[in-house]
Amino acid sequence: MTALAACRRSFAAGLVILACETPSDVAPPPYAALLQTCAPWDGPAVALFLTDVPAAASYPPPPYSAITIHRGIAAVLGHGFEVGSETRELGFGQICPADDECRPARSASITFGGMNADSTVQVAYRFELAQGGILKGKARARFHPEPALCG
Repeated sequence: MTALAACRRSFAAGLVILACETPSDVAPPPYAALLQTCAPWDGPAVALFLTDVPAAASYPPPPYSAITIHRGIAAVLGHGFEVGSETRELGFGQICPADDECRPARSASITFGGMNADSTVQVAYRFELAQGGILKGKARARFHPEPALCG
């Protein structure tokens, strides 16, 4: 079981999470995908999905954690972002332990590296959960360039 899976199970059970982190020596790390999606006003957005199943070019089934930034891929590479309830125009973080049970993160941050030749991007992420726990780590996310149908 990955550290992310253990974290989600603790979250779903309503237990207090002191810290959930993916240590560098845990194998395999959570699966990660970057998907093109749409901002609320139909502009470009990029979403990082962290899952326990192999990532694909579509929204994964729960459980998953996600950070969405309302910018296109070119605008996020090499930059960091912090989102929360007061920055909804920039993006948001959420934890989705089951179908129709997504909960907003109190705050979330993400730092994107550059695009690698294999269409992956190194990301560092951090979620502050509503009940006070922390989920953080690093992942190598595959970018799925399929265009989102916005508008």
